[in-house]
Amino acid sequence: AWIPQIRTSTYNANEVFVVANNYRQGDFAPYIFRTTDQGKTWTNILSTAKVTGYALSIIQDIAEPNLFFVGTEQGMYVSLDNAESFQQWKNGYPSVSTYDFAIQEREADLAIATFGRALWVLDDIKPLRKLAHNKGLASNFFVSAPSAVINASYKNSSYEWSTWGMYDAENRPSGYPITVYLMDSVKKVKVQIKDAQDSVIRNLTFKVDSGFNRQYWGFEQKGKRAAGMSKVGGGGRGRRMAEEAAADADEEREYRGRAVLPGKYKVVVAANKQKDSMWIEVKADARLADRTEVVKKQDALMEKHQPSADKFNSVMDQLDEVDALLLDLKVEWKDKKDKGVDTLNKAHKKITETAKNLREYIFGKKQEKQGYGTVDVITPISIIRDASMLIGGKNTMPGEQEERKLQEAEAAIQNVIAKANEFFTKDWAEFRKLVEATPIKKFKDYESIK
Repeated sequence: AWIPQIRTSTYNANEVFVVANNYRQGDFAPYIFRTTDQGKTWTNILSTAKVTGYALSIIQDIAEPNLFFVGTEQGMYVSLDNAESFQQWKNGYPSVSTYDFAIQEREADLAIATFGRALWVLDDIKPLRKLAHNKGLASNFFVSAPSAVINASYKNSSYEWSTWGMYDAENRPSGYPITVYLMDSVKKVKVQIKDAQDSVIRNLTFKVDSGFNRQYWGFEQKGKRAAGMSKVGGGGRGRRMAEEAAADADEEREYRGRAVLPGKYKVVVAANKQKDSMWIEVKADARLADRTEVVKKQDALMEKHQPSADKFNSVMDQLDEVDALLLDLKVEWKDKKDKGVDTLNKAHKKITETAKNLREYIFGKKQEKQGYGTVDVITPISIIRDASMLIGGKNTMPGEQEERKLQEAEAAIQNVIAKANEFFTKDWAEFRKLVEATPIKKFKDYESIK
């Protein structure tokens, strides 16, 4: 037979693993022979019942003796019970000729080499170590994560001119990997991220299935509703919150804030009545300057602006409710032909146009013509967002320019509030009076924003 690999045990000086394949002689059975007595006796740890394809490689984990990885002509197999049984690893890894393994000690990553001259990396095998510690038994639920992860800065790859090539492989996902293992029928688990003072700074929901599940926390914390951002869980325009405030449908319905500062954090995962937690550390990208004080100053400025942003959003919510009610009334009156409804329809058309004009004053007119892009127009929302982008988008300490921009934003919000109050106390009140003269009861009171 052909001997592609010989591995000595990390734990036992008398133990050796010899990989053999005999497919050149028409024998496609898997063979990895193991000795624990310096070669006096040998046992084949594989069989066609355990793995598919002839054997090519093996490695025993450097930290957990029960954990083995085996490569065959048709994929990678994992053993949690000291090579007594094997399962094929299919989580994103294909059934290809798996030629060699290496374990990166510091990160606990498994590097895999295939026949196709490809290199794969299985990031963070510590959860497998944890499960293998008891040979895969008596573990129903636990949480695992790297002890520390760098919140790295990314940029697009570029051409490598020396070879006229371009790096085009898939990057590992950004964010903090959190692995949840459970043997239960739950479909979702609740995840809390806490700071060093034990305050909850982020709520997440992970979709899970039985076995290992790996999801990523994007380093973000709870945020506050910025001016012009749709309402969480709201109707109408508020339904866009799914795109603006959550990374995906698995997150709790709360606003996404900026990335946390470097430091220690606690991950708490709850699955029904079971709960597990661990401490993790977010590290800064060492290539970048320390931004801690800059971020704190930016946060202080935005916190100062938040009350005005809340008032602006109250206007937006009221206009959303107006649009929804006007739509309901239009549907209700659609097929009615009496003279009184004609009067209501005329009033409805007029108030609809007035509400539209108010919204266009705030956001600008929507581009209806065919063509590329829209013409930039200075509007209240553009002034507000310019201020926010200037404060949060720079790596320097906010100063006089940012303060001035914030004052301009505050003035723009006051103008919006004034126009909205005028609309509700005059135009909307008159329309409501007209409609409520009929048996229709659909209105709610709006108080002036102060």
